Amino acid sequence: MIKAYAVFEAGGELKPFEYDPGPLKAHEVEINVEHCGICHSDLSMMDNEWGISQ
Repeated sequence: MIKAYAVFEAGGELKPFEYDPGPLKAHEVEINVEHCGICHSDLSMMDNEWGISQ
C-alpha cells in the first residue's frame, strides 16, 4: 500500500491518500522512501498554475 498526500482540487489542502499499485512486474523494484520534501514545482501543480493538473 502506498501512503502519500494528495490535493483533490486546485488550491486545496494536502490530505492523506493511499493506493495499491498492484503487484510488481518483472522489470520493477520496490523502494522504501523514508523522507521526502516538497519543491516549488509541486506547489505549482497543487495550484494548477500550468493548467495541466488533474
